[in-house]
Amino acid sequence: MSVSEDRARLQRTKSVGFRVRPSEYEELVQAAEAAGMPIGEWIRDVSLRAARQGDNADCQSALPKLVRIGLEEVAALRAVVLTLFGTTHPTLAKDEIEQMLAYADSVKGERVDVLIGRQA
Repeated sequence: MSVSEDRARLQRTKSVGFRVRPSEYEELVQAAEAAGMPIGEWIRDVSLRAARQGDNADCQSALPKLVRIGLEEVAALRAVVLTLFGTTHPTLAKDEIEQMLAYADSVKGERVDVLIGRQA
């Protein structure tokens, strides 16, 4: 293959377009600017990345955020429960609370497996 044939094969010759509302356009512009890219390059990059990841692209990119939110909520709930438990039971020793936490930590994986198994 000659250099000119190889170059022609690598050139972008196809076009893809879509219409958006003005507010959607502004969202796209802001996202592209945040990525430090011109809007056309950013849209091409995001589109190709999604296409190459398959149908689960949206779920996969959102999953780490959802997992973090879930873990933050669990940690917050744990702190609230411990605070309430400690203030409503002033006779409870610190080591007793730590024993309860250790027990909860020891069974949480098994409990999650049971809950996930129900949904399968």
